Amino acid sequence: YCAALRAALSVKESVPAENILAGNGAAELIYAYAASHAGERAAVLAPTFSEYANAVRAFGGEVGYVFDFAAAERAVCGGAKTVFVCAPNNPDGAMPSRGEVFSLADACAASGARLFLDACFYDFVDDPEFSLTELFALPNVLVLQALTKSCALAGVRLGYLICVDTDGHLEKIPAQTWSTVEQ
Repeated sequence: YCAALRAALSVKESVPAENILAGNGAAELIYAYAASHAGERAAVLAPTFSEYANAVRAFGGEVGYVFDFAAAERAVCGGAKTVFVCAPNNPDGAMPSRGEVFSLADACAASGARLFLDACFYDFVDDPEFSLTELFALPNVLVLQALTKSCALAGVRLGYLICVDTDGHLEKIPAQTWSTVEQ
């Protein structure tokens, strides 16, 4: 359960350790999340990192691609249970505005959906419009981070997911899920 790592990340991120799930890289946590929500519909703000859609499909889910935040909000109203957003986006580096992210988070909360925000490259953004700490406080938002890029740890697979977890989002994610996915 990576108690020492979670305790250190708790201090770094100013969130309780029980709100942090450590994993063998960000990709493992994406797949573990998809496994814990197997069969659900998800929206992916595209074009972006392919692993979100791959993970959802690997566990029997349906993926719909959306190309702007307004369409993402409509997808949530249309039954998507998770919206995957990368901030800044991979591969183009586009960074969503504060209004876009918080409006989508509100739409997710209103419909019982979740916003899965991949912030693995967030540390490279100069003067972002919102802080991740603000997002950590929202119960329907999961924030993905990885130390590989921001700490220059090439070859080290170390990621973590933060969620307020009022609905047990982190508790639902099974350990060692990534190893069960056929590649």
